[in-house]
Amino acid sequence: MIRDCFNWAATCFLLVIMTGLSFGAEAPKPLTKTTYVYKKVGDVEVQADVYRPEGTTPRPVVVWIHGGALIVGSRSQVPKNILELCTKEELIFVSIDYRLAPEVKLPEIATDLKDAFRWLHEQGPKLFQADTSHIVVTGGSAGGFLTMLSGAIVQPKPQALLAYWGYGDIDNKWAMSASTHHGMNTPEENKAALAAVSQGKVFTNSDDPAVQKGRGLYYRGLRQTGAWSREVTGIDAAKEPGKLDPYCPVKLITKDYPPIMMIHGTADTDVPYSCSSDMAVELKKHGVPHELLTIPNAEHGLRDGDPQLVAKANARALEYILQHATSKAPAAGAAVDKPVTAQLAAIAQAGPQGKGSEAARAAQMELSQRGVEILPELLIAMDTTNVVAANWYRIVFEQIVASEKKRADVVWPIKFFKEYVSDASRVGRPRRLVLALLDEFEPNFSKDWYPTRLTDPSFRHEAVSRALSAGDQALKAKNNDLAKAEFRKAFENGRDSSQVVQAADKLRSLGETPDVIGHLGLVVDWWLVGPFDAPEKTGFSKVFEPENKVDLQAKYPGQGGSEIAWIKHHTTDTLGQLNLISAISSTREAVGYAYTEIEVPQSLQAQLGCGADDNCTVWLNGEKVLAREQWLNGTRFDRFVTPIKLKAGRNTLLVKICQGPQHKDPEVSNNWSLQLRLCDNQGQGIKFTAMK
Repeated sequence: MIRDCFNWAATCFLLVIMTGLSFGAEAPKPLTKTTYVYKKVGDVEVQADVYRPEGTTPRPVVVWIHGGALIVGSRSQVPKNILELCTKEELIFVSIDYRLAPEVKLPEIATDLKDAFRWLHEQGPKLFQADTSHIVVTGGSAGGFLTMLSGAIVQPKPQALLAYWGYGDIDNKWAMSASTHHGMNTPEENKAALAAVSQGKVFTNSDDPAVQKGRGLYYRGLRQTGAWSREVTGIDAAKEPGKLDPYCPVKLITKDYPPIMMIHGTADTDVPYSCSSDMAVELKKHGVPHELLTIPNAEHGLRDGDPQLVAKANARALEYILQHATSKAPAAGAAVDKPVTAQLAAIAQAGPQGKGSEAARAAQMELSQRGVEILPELLIAMDTTNVVAANWYRIVFEQIVASEKKRADVVWPIKFFKEYVSDASRVGRPRRLVLALLDEFEPNFSKDWYPTRLTDPSFRHEAVSRALSAGDQALKAKNNDLAKAEFRKAFENGRDSSQVVQAADKLRSLGETPDVIGHLGLVVDWWLVGPFDAPEKTGFSKVFEPENKVDLQAKYPGQGGSEIAWIKHHTTDTLGQLNLISAISSTREAVGYAYTEIEVPQSLQAQLGCGADDNCTVWLNGEKVLAREQWLNGTRFDRFVTPIKLKAGRNTLLVKICQGPQHKDPEVSNNWSLQLRLCDNQGQGIKFTAMK
């Protein structure tokens, strides 16, 4: 953020050259700059520079908000390419100051932001003929953050936003952790940094080079120690979670949020690329029009990015400003480059039975002609549960990768790939595509990476498998302590029943006593009653008395005229499978019931996983939560899974298990069984106390 502020003038000059702005033989008349005080707090005047074309005709407004980590910067640091666009198109350009941290904190800065726009709406039409029905807000870094924030807190809302390498949150790990990318201040630099902010003076800009340098060192020191977010906001989000939510744009997005374009480099070590990509996810979720222009391997300020891609992004940004400020369409005959975001959105609408397939195919064909630069945005779109859209996206991914591999000069976004594949919150399928690609670029990448994924739902199985293999290797080397550690790691993180049992067996051979039943949350203590007569396959829909009322003292008419009653049963099966044939009766065309009571200390969301032969219906606290009619399918671990809510204290579970007719092949045994467990959404068993 600070580096961007130091180099902004040079960057703007470069952007003008790269975007190829040309004003023809006759240069447009320059804008006239006037400085206004839009707010006064005590003796502190907060100012705005207004650049206006000649004449009295109302003009649309472009508002620029400078960057600088909220600590340095000035309204005088304006992007020349945007200013020249305003000159050519006769737009009003407004660059605002705001009070700087740490002397004031983010809540006051946000107030300045709102007051600047209130002044613009109230005084702009009178002072400089502003058309306040057409306002586009733009800014870089911290200015990009305030641009995003303006879309949530400013009223009336701007027509559009353009955020260069901005951030949608200020309470995430990147903002609150010590950074390894900001060097280390010397004692003398720390002394100068503290001197720069200990004068008791409130600054609205850092035009003085000495002030700029001192406050820049102060920012660098804050990032080195992880104190930046706390010092500029006045709030320690680690101790007061949620208190910064009103100042985090990513948490304030609604369907009414203005359209926004974001530009960001994937190798940004000052403001991570995820700050913009996370915004894109939320914007998509709320149906807000947006574009994310991604520059692979570009640092903060797009430094080190491919010059052609940077030029293309900035040219598109100028188009975007003009489009929303004036509703001006591209010139007749001009090539229209449909934004990647729009093409990805077209694919996102695809669904079953050919829904949206024509538009998806057209978008897929266009996207497949693009290069590696769109892979980050494409992969973010691939993080979807829409299987149809995911398949279209995968075609695009594979075609781009195949095409780009043929080129020798491609710079792949390796840093982004590594961040993406390691983000356990994302869908597993595209992450596996990226992992395979990383293994091509860095042979054996996955060998070192898999052991770190023990808690990653998409890669847990592979990670546990490697822990089991490492344990076996340690056993062969007669290193029992290391073997125990690896097998314990596999057991504690395992969710697959076969892996858990394998790890438990290994630990037992080494003298440990792992609890498979408790680890997986298996229910092994039941009251059972049956068999009730259910000819053919009538048992699933036929209602028997236990479904109306569970009375453990009751007796019922059973199959063949026998009297049946509840019996208590404890299964000793390794995975808690209940064999009703041995526990109740060897029969067929019947129904049995299993009942239990469990206690949990507090209410919680959980999952119920079960399997039955032939099928089952489950009631939790008298409410039916699962019913699956599938005959002759066998009892398999977690064959059926459904979300449930357990209440604090006592909970009741009633399960109906059907036994169907004999299979047409008499050699096929007629099993009658049940397996049921309670776990969290990652498969870890819920701790509960079973009925006595």
